[in-house]
Amino acid sequence: MKPLPSDVFVCTYPKCGTTWIQHICSQLLFCSEYGPHQGKELCTTSPMIERVGADYCNKLQHPRLLKTHFSHHNCPQNNLSKYIFACRNPKDCLVSYYHHNKNFKIYDWADGNFDQFFQLFIEGKLAFGDYFEHLNSWLPQKQNNKNLLFLKYEDMLKDLKGTIILIAKFLGENSAKLIENTQILEKIIKESQLESMQQNQTRWFPGMLCTTSRLFERDVPATGRII
Repeated sequence: MKPLPSDVFVCTYPKCGTTWIQHICSQLLFCSEYGPHQGKELCTTSPMIERVGADYCNKLQHPRLLKTHFSHHNCPQNNLSKYIFACRNPKDCLVSYYHHNKNFKIYDWADGNFDQFFQLFIEGKLAFGDYFEHLNSWLPQKQNNKNLLFLKYEDMLKDLKGTIILIAKFLGENSAKLIENTQILEKIIKESQLESMQQNQTRWFPGMLCTTSRLFERDVPATGRII
């Protein structure tokens, strides 16, 4: 696909805050037009490039908000497009990714063993390759690149409001002006809390999950475990 100047890419290794960032960006970019529901779920309005392909993406209205787990050298590039990259403590990423694979039907890992998954993660043999190679492909791009916003999952947990303001300013004048309205800002904060995102979970990944009970559970940072 050909990236356009108005495109916004959410670029992460799996389980590093992808859907969370998409949800925040959608509220900032599409305002009242955004509200994921049956037939217009987030995975259709902000699709994953690798899953839907270029033809689908080319039919989307602009601005396009696109998700990808591509490393930097595989990600579509345009010097005027905006890129949001997020990383996460690899221990927490690993455990969350394990439960993610068990829960998504496409991976056929419902009865999977954690020890086996850990080995695949360490060897970079999971669906989107090596966590550290992916991270290292994006890290150098932070330097002197005004079109790349670098986020940490742990910082988002600590300061959601600050993260939303940071993203809004990065997205441009319209989003920055939007959050000058304190009522709108507070609504976005409320809707972006993990507890809120746990509600009505079919709006994210319809028909793809074995169960919604583990989706958006609050992770314990830097422990490598989930409660």
